[in-house]
Amino acid sequence: MRNDIIPIVSPPAIVRADAEGLAVLATRVREREARNRTDQLEHVKKQAADVWAARPQAERGEWGAWCEKAGISLWAAGCYQRFAKLLVNQQFLSLTPDQQWAEWQRICGNARAENKDDQDTDLDDLEDEEEAREEPGNNRKAFLVRADTAIKCAQHSGWVTRACARHARRVAAVWSELADQVESQL
Repeated sequence: MRNDIIPIVSPPAIVRADAEGLAVLATRVREREARNRTDQLEHVKKQAADVWAARPQAERGEWGAWCEKAGISLWAAGCYQRFAKLLVNQQFLSLTPDQQWAEWQRICGNARAENKDDQDTDLDDLEDEEEAREEPGNNRKAFLVRADTAIKCAQHSGWVTRACARHARRVAAVWSELADQVESQL
């Protein structure tokens, strides 16, 4: 093999950019990421509103088929529904778009554990408080629905984060206390 046929190029010279070039590239990438996140957040809000509107219209047993027709999983539909509940919450609406996006990521299980710990408000608690105010006389039904959901979650065999495990332990403690209260009323 002859060396004069193969061009000799110094790879570092091709890859290396000057410091100003890197700063410009970083700025462009950051700006595109911000625009993309804004577009994605708007998409999520529209999807959440549509899924929220569709849920009460679906007859018993039709929800899974509707989700399939809509091209989303039951899990994704649940995420959209949880997010839709926040869209009417004034405290949530006062958050910056980045904070709203972080909450969407948390709902989907994509947030890093430190994001959850950094939040000033636990929006799950906020949702529960609002639900309790909305339907105070429907506690038995709410208990049964949540118990059924808890059983399904306990049987989940998919991927779980550490934050999810911590949350499960917190929920288990609350359920245990609630079961003791219910038993004492028998």
